[in-house]
Amino acid sequence: MLEANFWQDKDNSKKVIKEKKLFEDLLNTYKVSIERLSDLDDLSELALEEKNDSVQKEVFQNLKELRTLVKKMKLNVFYQKKQIHLIVI
Repeated sequence: MLEANFWQDKDNSKKVIKEKKLFEDLLNTYKVSIERLSDLDDLSELALEEKNDSVQKEVFQNLKELRTLVKKMKLNVFYQKKQIHLIVI
């Protein structure tokens, strides 16, 4: 992107920017997932110490949702790898 002629090839520059955006989105989703998992771990420990069943159930539900998000992210990574491979070819 910093090359002088990068913007001259509009098709290539669009592909590179699209690829950059995809990687940024995946990285952000990963970071958010890690933060949520850490928060849920802390909350789970507190709920176990206090023997709070309702919070434990809430943590479990949130973990299921996080698992779904991670599965979607994995599928997205797989799909993007195929897309990027096609772009490079």
